[in-house]
Amino acid sequence: TSDGSGHTNVFVLGGFLATADDWIQFSDEWEDTCDREPKTLDWHMAEAFRIKGRYHRRNETDRDARIRELVTVVLKHTKYRVDCVVSAGNYDRIVKGRLPAEIDDPYFVCYYVVILAVAHYMNQANLYGKVDFIFDDQGPLGDRVARWYYWVKDHVPPEIQSRLGSTPIFRHDRDVLPLKAAD
Repeated sequence: TSDGSGHTNVFVLGGFLATADDWIQFSDEWEDTCDREPKTLDWHMAEAFRIKGRYHRRNETDRDARIRELVTVVLKHTKYRVDCVVSAGNYDRIVKGRLPAEIDDPYFVCYYVVILAVAHYMNQANLYGKVDFIFDDQGPLGDRVARWYYWVKDHVPPEIQSRLGSTPIFRHDRDVLPLKAAD
């Protein structure tokens, strides 16, 4: 979030964990829900909440009903929610300058926490296999995250390392509908 001056107050990363089959079913149901009247084909919560942009002709009752429908889709098809919030001020006071230069970034902390939380959850829940991460497109940040991912894999215990799949990829939420779940 921003304080209005272009400075960020907090850094946030969040999402959901589900199987590939769950994500396929999620995508189908999400599309079906958004295709019903009033149509919300490229749903974005920030716009809908303010009833701006493509939602300017909607009323709060319709918006809230659609939000409830979409939340139901998310809850039905996801297994686990994960998130991390890092205060910019706390990061600057406590962490900045104390990490190796290649990972001294508040978003690294967010990605690190999310990746470890998912791997730990898989161990605790006796889920087998590896996890692949797909993140919302963030432009140049994606290249840094790929480097961070390999740093993480090199610095975590083997039981966590064994859970980590391929290099994270970044896509737009209109191309990979499960990314809309985190919206």
